[in-house]
Amino acid sequence: MITLYCLLAVVCCLLVAVGCAGMEAPTPMKYKTPTPDPVDSPVTEEGSDMYMSGMDLFRENCAVCHGDKATGSDTGPPLIHEYYHTYHHPDFAFHAAVMSGVSAHHWEYGPMPPVPGLDKDEVEKIICYVRSLQRDSGMPVVPAC
Repeated sequence: MITLYCLLAVVCCLLVAVGCAGMEAPTPMKYKTPTPDPVDSPVTEEGSDMYMSGMDLFRENCAVCHGDKATGSDTGPPLIHEYYHTYHHPDFAFHAAVMSGVSAHHWEYGPMPPVPGLDKDEVEKIICYVRSLQRDSGMPVVPAC
């Protein structure tokens, strides 16, 4: 009986291996590069201060890895990507990544360390900016501001 289970396990592994053969790594969805201009940004009047603060905080703390407009770099992934849509990475996931760091699970850039010196309100402003960039690039998201 054990031999039958072992044979069944081997067959299943082979089927999975054959099914995965030739599969390519996921490619990013093609969203247009956002061109945020604080004057022309469609962010509401009420959220404009939050957007501007978020842009400054993002550039000071995040852009070195994720690029000025969150389109990625040689050291960090693009945040303008379906992986970072609110249904896959909701705002609390951004909070957790910034405050506690996160292990690499979509990309081969390595783990993201915590970002020191940011408080919860500052992270909210960064999320506002990133979600606005995502929306401006064509992703169907609602900014957090």
